[in-house]
Amino acid sequence: MKLVVCRNPFDPTKDRTEVEVEQDGIEAKLDELAIVRSRNVLCLNGEVLPPERSLATLGPDDYLTVVPKLENSTLRIIAQIGVAAAAIFASGPLGAWLSASLFTSLTSAQGVALAASLISVGGNLLIAGISSLFQKKPVPSYGWNGPQTTGQSGLPIPKGFGIMRSAGNIVMSWVDLQNADTDEHTNDDGANDIGRMWMNILVCFGFGPAKSISNIRINDKDVASYSDVAYFTRLGTNDQTAQTVYDPSWRILNQTTNGTAPNTRPFTSFDRIVNNYPISQRILSGVTNNFIIVEGQRSDTQQLEVVVQFPQGVWRIDGNGELQRLCIYYDIYYRTVAPGRTSFGAWVLGSSHGYINVRQSILRQITTINGLAAGMYDIKVVKRGSGAVNNPMDAYEHESNKFGDEIWIESVQETCFDTLTYPNMILLGMRIMATDQLAGSNLQISADVEYGARMPRPAQLAAYNDDNPAVVAYDIHADPLVGGGSSTGNIDVNALQDWADLCNTLVNNGIGGTQKLAVFNGVFDQDGKTVWDAFQSVCVMSRATAIQVGTKVSVALDRPEDPVQMFHMGNILKDSYSTKYLPLSDRAQEVDVDYANAADNYKTRTPLRVITLEDQGSSEVLKRTRVNLLGCTNSQQAWYWAYHRLLENKIKLRTHTWDSPAQAIVCRIGNVAWLQHDVPQWANGGLMLGGTSSAVTLDRSDYDYSPSGGYTLTVVHPILWRQTLSVSNVSGNVVSLTGFNSSVRVMRAVKGDVDVAITDIGSGSITVEDASQFHNGDTIQLYDTDAIETVSVTGYSNGVASVSPSLSATPTPYAGYIYQSSTKKAIKVRISGIKRTGDQKFTITAMDYVPDVYNVPAPL
Repeated sequence: MKLVVCRNPFDPTKDRTEVEVEQDGIEAKLDELAIVRSRNVLCLNGEVLPPERSLATLGPDDYLTVVPKLENSTLRIIAQIGVAAAAIFASGPLGAWLSASLFTSLTSAQGVALAASLISVGGNLLIAGISSLFQKKPVPSYGWNGPQTTGQSGLPIPKGFGIMRSAGNIVMSWVDLQNADTDEHTNDDGANDIGRMWMNILVCFGFGPAKSISNIRINDKDVASYSDVAYFTRLGTNDQTAQTVYDPSWRILNQTTNGTAPNTRPFTSFDRIVNNYPISQRILSGVTNNFIIVEGQRSDTQQLEVVVQFPQGVWRIDGNGELQRLCIYYDIYYRTVAPGRTSFGAWVLGSSHGYINVRQSILRQITTINGLAAGMYDIKVVKRGSGAVNNPMDAYEHESNKFGDEIWIESVQETCFDTLTYPNMILLGMRIMATDQLAGSNLQISADVEYGARMPRPAQLAAYNDDNPAVVAYDIHADPLVGGGSSTGNIDVNALQDWADLCNTLVNNGIGGTQKLAVFNGVFDQDGKTVWDAFQSVCVMSRATAIQVGTKVSVALDRPEDPVQMFHMGNILKDSYSTKYLPLSDRAQEVDVDYANAADNYKTRTPLRVITLEDQGSSEVLKRTRVNLLGCTNSQQAWYWAYHRLLENKIKLRTHTWDSPAQAIVCRIGNVAWLQHDVPQWANGGLMLGGTSSAVTLDRSDYDYSPSGGYTLTVVHPILWRQTLSVSNVSGNVVSLTGFNSSVRVMRAVKGDVDVAITDIGSGSITVEDASQFHNGDTIQLYDTDAIETVSVTGYSNGVASVSPSLSATPTPYAGYIYQSSTKKAIKVRISGIKRTGDQKFTITAMDYVPDVYNVPAPL
């Protein structure tokens, strides 16, 4: 692995050490270089490492950078310095990793922009075509070892789609101790009983609804492998009910206790808000202040719970060197506190204890004070002393290795009771015997959650599964609670339907079956991520690009398509065309895909390495890039995504830019178009002057022609009549037509002065924007618009091209054409940007369109 030590973070080119280190020798190398970890910040691939993170798990492709810890600087600044320190003059994996974080947002409304800041490292920039790449920040749902449970407030509430292992955020937890209020913990025969501890935990997996919660695991072990555990689930509906002690949804596993008291029964109630405050203060007897006061925090507390700890255990050594019982005497008081702490009530004795045990390990005792009127309360814990059982109390600290008599306040818990339903939150409540099974620190609770879409879908998307990326995107935009709250009228539903069909394309999975090209199984839980960001993330992993078309959000699809427009010498402004070839040195030959692998408990520790078949036998050092594919959870899907990217990288050679007048543009971003130009010589083109359907008059008379030259003429019909039919039924905006041929493209439906757009074509019917003027028995005409037609040229003389078969309609004067032969051809391009650069002028950018990029072989 690579180790970069930067001693001057503000100028990473100076006073810098860069070495290759074996994975098991990193600690020794840091010692050799006199790197004191507490005085420096370590960054792994640009992310700050926590001080407690072990370096033993670093991989061979990782970059570890070391930069000095700066006063008053944030970790984000440190991380940026660390990345820069590693990147300058670097090559190989980190350069590729950095290049994957670049993205292009190719939208009309937001402009066509490339990321302004770019560290170009060793030619490892992956060409993204019309889609975008995002470097995903570390979040709880994605990690080296899979999802990680959190337990803090202020985190983004996750929203998931598809099936994803989630670790959730612990929103409530407390501990019960069996025999908690019993002071005598030894039997007559001297056997001791420390009391069994129960953990009560409520975990939130984010916004619902969920279809199911399964494969529940605690610390990566099946919940069924534990004894004395009970759990319930709520699927995150808006009308879900509060959970109660006697809720029938409790599922009890492996019960060994039969008690019914609150601290022994296998289920509990989460009808409360619990705030726990760690204290960790020792109480001394025999001094003036033989007590500790803990100030209250909540103003609506109804129950107090005080946990005291005996860190040495409770014991004494007698004169014979034998271990004997010891009794520690302490009292717990409480008092009311007025708002603003302006006055206080009298101290009230809540509980008095003489705790007896004989054990030389950590012990705890929990005291619960119930029945309080809602308010704020202070706690005071007084230590009176300790002594041998049935002997006088010693009112002082023994401070001897013959006594275990220390007592500390470990924590105070304030509880407010309320009927909490947590609407729209996916919940897992659990009560489990912790003694001899669990430790309270770093508890990991995870489950496979099958998320459902929140919003009802329009008819065009009703037949698709919830994990279809197009359905996910619709939910993101339409959901008023979690997403954008957009109306269906502001979402290009027909484009989303095309996208859904593309994602549902069945591909060979390499193991004797098929699977869909793209499904989305993932969770959005990244702070600061906008609706548009989430939309783009879904697009990236499923061959789409997010665009804005007028007031509608839409997508451009990366799929095989026919041209929808022609750009030629008749509609490209003079001297505006330019082309740029992409250097071979700037193309990645290998893609490493990080994804949450469902087959490995959704861990991201093993990226999928993808190389084209052509490059797999190469002896050259391949240029690599690394990407995170949010929403992908299986290697086959990652393979198809990455291999397609590599083919684009290998085959797409040029970008094109030109200006055209506004009235000439009928395409949008993502469409495929013909491109003809005289310099370079890509066929011939211009404007038709008229003629007949079999003899077309062109605006030039100097074209070459030979019968064996394979000459063709491609023309555009601004308006092309297709069919005249009778309406047999109208249902909503669906119009059924007698004798309708659905294989012919139609764009407009006309009845007299009524002219409406056709939004969808079905078997025997069309869907229009507004069918209110259509009725049974009406006769309507169906038209195509900007229709492109190609015919063979059978003769050419004096600017007139004879064609066969005849055109579908008489040529429209001043409509465009392309005249090409088998040796002088126009090219196809995919539009990647359309930007207004003048009052009636737009600048268009495009990339070569090569259908071979879609010929992805089955996974190896």
